[in-house]
Amino acid sequence: MNDYKQNWFYKMCKKQCLKDIGFIIAGAALFLAGILLFLAVISALNIALSLVGLGLVLKGIYALCFKLPKLGRYMEMLSDAELADLGDAPPQEMHYGTFYCTGQFLCAPYSYALIRFVDIEDVAANVVTSNGRQSGMFINITFSDGSPSVDINIKNWGTFQKEASQFFAMIAAKREAALQML
Repeated sequence: MNDYKQNWFYKMCKKQCLKDIGFIIAGAALFLAGILLFLAVISALNIALSLVGLGLVLKGIYALCFKLPKLGRYMEMLSDAELADLGDAPPQEMHYGTFYCTGQFLCAPYSYALIRFVDIEDVAANVVTSNGRQSGMFINITFSDGSPSVDINIKNWGTFQKEASQFFAMIAAKREAALQML
């Protein structure tokens, strides 16, 4: 059994859990406010507050109960060489406020995603729209072993949109380099 809990990536994901706990608390407060306002008057605002609050609570619980434990099980199976590849500290460059890249891994701590380059079959960018306007982007990663695909929201999506082809070329190059090491 390795000591993955001392790794920078796992620690970063644990810090993200604190934010998820904040989502649970804020969501519970909004949900209760929506319910308490039902006592005075029933309105669309009450329903919206309750639904947003419930959504935040569920998002936080999902991360705490499923995402972090799944990441822990995955990291526990990593070899010492793979943990060494991750390093003792995060790489200097964080791409688009979302990704770190090591020799073997694409790391997205805010999504609890640690992905081996050799496992990636395809990467595609998708646009998120709200009221007919672009409000974000995410990438969808499909895996060569048939595992379920992963969606990762991109924080700095404006810059990513301009440089997407360069990012995809970097992923392809890292995947090829990792395959050569096998």
